[in-house]
Amino acid sequence: MKPDQFQILSEQLLNLQKTLDVHIRDADTEAKDNQKYRVKVVTMEGRVEELVKRIDKLENRVQDKMAEVAQPIIAEAQDLKDTIDKKKTIIVPEKKKRWWKFW
Repeated sequence: MKPDQFQILSEQLLNLQKTLDVHIRDADTEAKDNQKYRVKVVTMEGRVEELVKRIDKLENRVQDKMAEVAQPIIAEAQDLKDTIDKKKTIIVPEKKKRWWKFW
């Protein structure tokens, strides 16, 4: 092998090694970033679960409060209906006099 060929091969090998080092560094950086994002995602999942639980509790509380508020209204409406049912009367319309009957 001639010295020039050895030199060219050595330079190409060094260039390949530098390129490989850059790719390895990038991969390490991406792995670290991915790990950070995983931690953030897990944290966010925990927060979302907590928010869902809180929303469920609030939903139950609102339903309970609405039931408390609606109960007297429903009772009053039923009492009013019962009162109206007791006082029902039949209204018979008055017969109208027709003008042709007078002739």
